[in-house]
Amino acid sequence: MTTVYFDGGPRLFPKVSQCLICQHRIEAHTCRAYPQGIPERIYDNALDHREAQAGDSGLRYQFDAARAEAWHASLSLPA
Repeated sequence: MTTVYFDGGPRLFPKVSQCLICQHRIEAHTCRAYPQGIPERIYDNALDHREAQAGDSGLRYQFDAARAEAWHASLSLPA
């Protein structure tokens, strides 16, 4: 489990790609930083995209609370 912090406090999540809850995500495996496809090592969290990564055009991971809440709700986990 991974602890993700929201304004309301921490919640536990199964391991999740940083990309799924990033405000730059477009769909499945694309985003504004990587419109041709997110590199596997970033998608798999092997590289931290809060730091500069090759080819990201200066865009970094930005937490999106609405995406995280929607993802959490889709899991049907207790609050």
